[in-house]
Formats: sequence, C-alpha cells, structure tokens
Amino acid sequence: MTEQTPASTFGSRLGHRPELDGLRAVAVLAVMMLHVDPLHMAGGYLGVDIFFVLSGFLITFLLLEEWKRTGSVKLKDFYVRRALRLWPALFLMLAATGAGRVAFSVVRRGH
Repeated sequence: MTEQTPASTFGSRLGHRPELDGLRAVAVLAVMMLHVDPLHMAGGYLGVDIFFVLSGFLITFLLLEEWKRTGSVKLKDFYVRRALRLWPALFLMLAATGAGRVAFSVVRRGH
C-alpha cells in the first residue's frame, strides 16, 4: 500500500485563471474574424493552434493534478466531469441554431 501525498507538496494548484479564458476567447475571435475577412486576417488560423495548445495544457494539468493527489487517473470520471461542464453550452448552441434555422426558413418563405 502506498502512502498518499498531499497535492500541496507538489506545488500550488492552477485554479481558475481568467487570463487563460481571455486568451482562449482571443483565439476563438481570431478564427471567427478569419472567416469574416480572410484577406485581412490571414493569421487567424493560429487561433486554432492557440486554442488547442491551451486546452491541451489545461487538460494535462488536471490529469497530472489528479494523479499526484490520488495516485491514479480515472478517465471515466474525467470525461463525465467534462461532459457535465460542456453539455449545457452545447445544448444551448444547438437550440439557438435550430431556432435560428426555423426563423430563417419562415422569413425566407415569406410567412
């Protein structure tokens, strides 16, 4: 049996970092602007790289933190936590897109 080592002995936790949220938002905006005006936003594709590198860093940090805290990583629990965090936004986006599509269809047909 191994002794559990407190996470504090490995350094401080990352916690919520609003600046990382801001950096991800800038990356998403760069991609959106690339789609709006590809001639003037030629570097906007870098937003995809920034978003995925930052997301990969945060996911890796969470998994390492769990491993250091518990001595193992429960991927099922990790994916359940991610799903519970992301699904509300996904369903909201799907509902808004569906409603927009219906509204566009009605306007286009002239009803």
